[in-house]
Amino acid sequence: MEKHIVHEIAQSILTSEEPNSYGLLTGYTGPMIFLSEYSKIQPEYSKKAQDYIDRFYADIDQGIVSASYARGIAGACLAIGYLDEGKKPLSFVSRSIDEYLASEAEDYLSVQNFDFLHGAVGIGFYFIERAKEGSKIAHKALESILDSLDQNKMTGENDEVTFLNFKKVSDISLSHGLSSILIFLTKLMENGFVYKDIPRNLSVKIIRYILSQKIDREISGSQFPYTSKENNKGSRLAWCYGDLGICIALLKASEVLNDLPLKMEATEILVYNTTRKELTKNLVRDSEICHGTSGISLIYHILNKRYKIPEFGDCEKYWTEKTIELYHQKDNHKNISLLEGLSGTGLVLLNSLYHTGTRWSNFFLL
Repeated sequence: MEKHIVHEIAQSILTSEEPNSYGLLTGYTGPMIFLSEYSKIQPEYSKKAQDYIDRFYADIDQGIVSASYARGIAGACLAIGYLDEGKKPLSFVSRSIDEYLASEAEDYLSVQNFDFLHGAVGIGFYFIERAKEGSKIAHKALESILDSLDQNKMTGENDEVTFLNFKKVSDISLSHGLSSILIFLTKLMENGFVYKDIPRNLSVKIIRYILSQKIDREISGSQFPYTSKENNKGSRLAWCYGDLGICIALLKASEVLNDLPLKMEATEILVYNTTRKELTKNLVRDSEICHGTSGISLIYHILNKRYKIPEFGDCEKYWTEKTIELYHQKDNHKNISLLEGLSGTGLVLLNSLYHTGTRWSNFFLL
């Protein structure tokens, strides 16, 4: 395979115009993570990664510009903590940052913004990590998020639960909807955070709603719609929307809840999705993680590693090859971010070609 691609990506990142913010998924902490991982095989690049870390500390000294997981300080702190594998990787975080994020989370909650990338749930993932380190602010913030979720849930006639997204529609996706909320709740349970038993109760009812949204895949091409049955349109093959992210959430919940039938159903849908290989038909147009080939490859790499199902391994290989093809077809790679740019594509190929690991995939809830 073409190992030189990873070096090309590293060089492109170094020579491209740098993002002007530190956002985890949209800013320069994405390139920082890629260069840190690349330094495992090319140690001289560790200095470049350190330069980004130094810039981050200098930038937050100048003031915090955003709170969100994707664009702001919540995700960026998790990125810096990722590089420190000690017992308290977020020990560098000041009380003022925790207080700021708790306040911003309250602002999001006041308008029922439970979005993962740009709302309260994304900040919630940050506070889960801070709670592990004993932060009382984090514990209180998590309780507040759970109370707000419980108070603002929309309950159907079969005791299923959903929420309205920032567009005021019910959304079952991973990037902006119920699936990320479900993973947030299951992660709380994994860490023993059982406040009022809200995580478990909501999880069961959210799962009930998600499963109620299944559509005829023989007609639509996918098992789940884009957002909900209201639009009844088949969804793309991608990390952000559609079957893959939804089933990742269902699998994680099935393991925490010890729900074997749910695990089997989610697995069957994921096996079905290995047959979806036409790029145009499945709206796969680029190589990036968010809605491109490397995101699909990454998901099936993790699934294959965890469940050892042959179709998953074959699917990972197929989409890795398509990632390389699409990378070559694109003349200009201007975006170097983690979510929609070269850093994400580079990390996936780095692991595929050099087996450096995918611990960073936690940033995508995988």
